[in-house]
Amino acid sequence: MFNPILFRHRLHKQPELSGYEKNTSDVIVQTLTSFGLKPISGVGGYGVVVVIKSTEDGPNLLFRADTDALPIHEVPCHEHGSEIHGVMHACGHDGHAASLMALAYKLSQTKLQRGSVTLIFQPSEENGQGALA
Repeated sequence: MFNPILFRHRLHKQPELSGYEKNTSDVIVQTLTSFGLKPISGVGGYGVVVVIKSTEDGPNLLFRADTDALPIHEVPCHEHGSEIHGVMHACGHDGHAASLMALAYKLSQTKLQRGSVTLIFQPSEENGQGALA
């Protein structure tokens, strides 16, 4: 069973700045793969995309979450505080990625009736380069 809170805590402890989200990308790929999905990594840098398709034609939905952090020092008051000095998920992207991963998990457990769903874990949102790449 996937726990989005623990997933968020994992990302929060190891935040990465725009353009340096390698570990974050690896964690996302490993998690999606554990669900039986087939993610595509290295999209626009460290982006990850997964497409879940039905055998029937229908609507195509897309959901996106950012994955980068900010150059801000966190003074943690909880167990899952940033372990990277001067970098933290003050922007909430760890929560966005955890929410999208929860959707990926749910979709991996459910047969789509029709259409497809594309999930994008986008890097480098804070510097404006992720979507462009």
